[in-house]
Amino acid sequence: MQIVALQILYRGRFLLPSKIVNQMSFLERTTRHKPSFSNVLLLYAGILFVVILLRASTSFSEVVAIVNHENKLTQMSLAEIRNIYLGKTKNWENGKRVVLFLPQSKSVSMDALAKKILKLKDESEIPKLYLKLIFRQVFATPPMPVLNADDAAVKVAANSGGISIVESSELSRTSPVRIVKVVGLR
Repeated sequence: MQIVALQILYRGRFLLPSKIVNQMSFLERTTRHKPSFSNVLLLYAGILFVVILLRASTSFSEVVAIVNHENKLTQMSLAEIRNIYLGKTKNWENGKRVVLFLPQSKSVSMDALAKKILKLKDESEIPKLYLKLIFRQVFATPPMPVLNADDAAVKVAANSGGISIVESSELSRTSPVRIVKVVGLR
């Protein structure tokens, strides 16, 4: 854009018509000159740094399963946890009955349960799925919901067959549960 050719000289100062000002970029309006390549590069580098920093802070949190401390599991496959949440696996290896707890609604862990574990479109389909499974007599009652990761840890710790899905970053380090890595769940 040829700003210099459109500037108007008034009492020793350059004024810009409003039509031209509205079409100028933010940097051109604030500095009244075309931004240098180094300024633009610095701005983009700053934006990129913030995006990378935000991405890195969320990447440290992974979705994991938590089980009662008596359960000796350390890792399970995506197929194994899917079978548990679909009622195909009803007992743990130690003979204890599986007690399911649903993650907090509208959370990353609930999204992972719906989309990656149960292979549903979104979490709104979970109640429909469990109504079908109750109708087919796979379950007598639907899984119990939890308020947050700490609530899930308390409920799982109180039930020897308990299991829930949580984000590892939301779980207190002193939680009395065993963290189980789910292979294939990221």
